Amino acid sequence: MISKVGAKERVTQNRIVKLFKIHLACDYLGYWKDHDKRNIVPSLLKPFLQNQDYSDNLIGLDLRELDQVVHWVVVLAPLMLRRIFIECYYTMALRLRKVLESRARLIEPGEPNA
Repeated sequence: MISKVGAKERVTQNRIVKLFKIHLACDYLGYWKDHDKRNIVPSLLKPFLQNQDYSDNLIGLDLRELDQVVHWVVVLAPLMLRRIFIECYYTMALRLRKVLESRARLIEPGEPNA
């Protein structure tokens, strides 16, 4: 059984599919719930490129390069962004620690906090 959130998401996805099919003249390949989750499907892309008169050699090179780009965007870029986020977080934490330490030095033990 699909949850209420899942049902709403499916309705939205169906609206997007309709937009692409009707207004943008795109082919709908079906609901790929149980399909291989690859971002590039060579079995679909290769015939398209062949119909555009690209050579098999060039198609092979392009598919490999495209696969590398997708790997970069989907796998490596988020890891780099995560690392940058962690570095920024620790930098801010260290700055906050220094501020708190300097404030603590200004307030001597036994004196009321101002």
